[in-house]
Amino acid sequence: MLVGKDEQLFVVHRTTISDNSAFFEAAVSACWMDGNSKVVKLPETDTQEFEVYVHWVYTHDIDMTFMAEPSQATAPSWLNLSKIWILARYLQDMRLCNQVIDLCLEKLPRVPGFTITHTTLQYAWEHTMTDSPLRRLFTNIMVANVSVRRLDEYGHEYPFEIILSMAREFAGRNQAVPEVPKNEDRCRYHIHEDGVEKCS
Repeated sequence: MLVGKDEQLFVVHRTTISDNSAFFEAAVSACWMDGNSKVVKLPETDTQEFEVYVHWVYTHDIDMTFMAEPSQATAPSWLNLSKIWILARYLQDMRLCNQVIDLCLEKLPRVPGFTITHTTLQYAWEHTMTDSPLRRLFTNIMVANVSVRRLDEYGHEYPFEIILSMAREFAGRNQAVPEVPKNEDRCRYHIHEDGVEKCS
């Protein structure tokens, strides 16, 4: 693999990468069929994010230290988790998408008033589709936690699309006080392929 604008070389086993990613399964098959050099290029992909991905492919462990600042080594930022989810979705590695969602739910503090920064929300909304489970999770976190005071202070920094998503979610709730998403709710934010059972 040649990753990033500088085309950093990553050497991976064809079977290993293909077994995890439908994107690579198709890309590698096309290279073999065309008799090309068996190199897949990802010029728009960040090399640090891809290091996290390669580690995942071989270990099924998410090691965020490849892209974390020292202070984030044990507690990955919401922005970095978003980036890995978005990369996994692009590479069609649904198992990794779901593992990142689980990490988000484990990381979510159970304290009133916690919100995700507008920088992270903006990045997530710019790089995901309207029906994205990541958007759904972040919207539910914000609806359950954001205060009127915080909206008054920082609402102008949120893109309109995010405010609209929050309004839709809040309007559709049956309960007066929305609950913070919990680990038991993870299935709502997972991607389930056809024929695959929902989380138990």
